[in-house]
Amino acid sequence: MRVNYLRKSVFLAAACFGSLVRCDADDNGISSTLRSTTSAAPSTSTFATTTSVSAVSSTSANSTSADSYCYGSNFCVYATLDVESDVVTFSVQSTLSGWVGFGIGSYYMSGATIYLAYTNTTGGVTLSQRSTSGHTSPTYSSTQALVLVGTALSTGATSLQGATLAFTFNRTISPTGAASISTSGPTRCIWAASDNAPSNPDSASVSLVEHKVKGSFSLDLSITTDGSASNQSSSDDGGPSSPIDPDVGVLVHGSLMFVAWGVCPPAAIFIARYLKPQLGHNWYRLHMGLATGGTLLLTGLGLLFVELTLGPGDVRLLGSDGEPHRPLGVALALAMLPAQVVLGVLANWLFSPARTGVPWWDQLH
Repeated sequence: MRVNYLRKSVFLAAACFGSLVRCDADDNGISSTLRSTTSAAPSTSTFATTTSVSAVSSTSANSTSADSYCYGSNFCVYATLDVESDVVTFSVQSTLSGWVGFGIGSYYMSGATIYLAYTNTTGGVTLSQRSTSGHTSPTYSSTQALVLVGTALSTGATSLQGATLAFTFNRTISPTGAASISTSGPTRCIWAASDNAPSNPDSASVSLVEHKVKGSFSLDLSITTDGSASNQSSSDDGGPSSPIDPDVGVLVHGSLMFVAWGVCPPAAIFIARYLKPQLGHNWYRLHMGLATGGTLLLTGLGLLFVELTLGPGDVRLLGSDGEPHRPLGVALALAMLPAQVVLGVLANWLFSPARTGVPWWDQLH
């Protein structure tokens, strides 16, 4: 069930009044734009995050869907979806005082809508929506689809002990210019934080020092077909819907591929070029072993770990993130490797002890 435009407008007006942030309603009636740095000192931030959450969830027992995720003592996010208004309230807390970021829509920086916050010179919080195409400092987005509604460090039951940085904001599930939040399954998310504050904490577009800690997880704000919430309990063990943690998968994938292509081929070439007299026919066994048991097998395992890090809906192979790693990896594993296998078999099959020169297929191999 969905409420009408008037209800959404009233909700937006109340949130904007409390956050001292100018907001502009779009066609959906609730999407907002952050126009200025929030400068309310903590002592004047009487709009505690519990107020914003209870305002969203006060209609009925089945009108909200909630989930949460915490990473040790470093980071927590609490999410509550108001089923009737399609508004999600996020409360983010961290014990790292430099800056904290929370992203929606991907397990990686590329493709995620990122919300970054840090304490400004007045004691308030500077919050901005950002994006990036890779592992670089996220840049300020022209569309700011959020409403800042609180900066209190304590939120009662939803409180991270020792938190030094906290903020609460509202946004719709599918605002213009931002990643959508799923109401039929988990939403992929990322987070990062640092102890190093930005050089100009009053600027919403300042570049940031690289994170100290980071991670990926998922939040489930599912709604049933009759419009009620299917998930009304929060947990702190949320994680990515991929079989293994993406960070672990990337580390293992990179290590396997380094050995497969950075160690095995040079060793196989060195043996074939310089150690034939010393090893006799064993040079060929070692050469084949490095090629098949090394490059071929390890490449297959490396591709397997790529698959294990992907969740439902993630793009395989080339993708569309614009980074060269995917097409280079596809060319290496699915084109160069099979070609090398074919050339190796051909060179062995056509070998003649009476030959006076090195044929082209040997040279190409």
